Amino acid sequence: MGGAAGSVSTVEKLLDIPIDFYAIVNMGGLEKMVNAVGGVDVVPPMTFHYGNANVVKGKKIHLNGKEALDYSRMREEDPLGDYGRQKRQRQVLQKLVVKGVGITSIPRYKQILTSLNGNMKTDMTFNDMLTIRTKYGNASHHIKSQTLQGQDAMIDGISYQVAPLSELQKVSHNIRRTLDLNDSTKLTSSSTDTGDDSQYTSSTSGSGY
Repeated sequence: MGGAAGSVSTVEKLLDIPIDFYAIVNMGGLEKMVNAVGGVDVVPPMTFHYGNANVVKGKKIHLNGKEALDYSRMREEDPLGDYGRQKRQRQVLQKLVVKGVGITSIPRYKQILTSLNGNMKTDMTFNDMLTIRTKYGNASHHIKSQTLQGQDAMIDGISYQVAPLSELQKVSHNIRRTLDLNDSTKLTSSSTDTGDDSQYTSSTSGSGY
């Protein structure tokens, strides 16, 4: 509920971190985006064959659009389930960013922008994107990501992932440290409704296709 703005506000409050911009990527358009940059190279964290993706753990492989899409979609064989799938999705998206930043050809950029049409929603303006590309292009090789690891729970018949307070504190600390901010003073057991240190809040699980 609340769309992108609601999600941003929730994450800011949940982890006590500032969020300047957001981007929603439609993974269904991943095939076009990957093909637009000429494919991506990944090192798979596990061996599996799913659809067009046939990969071996630790062996670098070049993926075209269809292969990258299936590589990002598989979850049944992953021992980490949705968390493992999300990790591979972030891996492909990071490679996309790195490839996109390195492209200087105007026709190629137009092709990439066309592939993004209808597949990405963001509150960044075109000028914002150009500024980020100009000032922080080199930083694309040092992208970091965080996973908020929850625990399975059924609440009113709905499946949730409940994040322990310790996990929230760890992720918040890592992000705030990267932003040169002091540790949060808000994420304490006294800020929970129940006073229970073990579980701070909950969010719906999964991001299926």
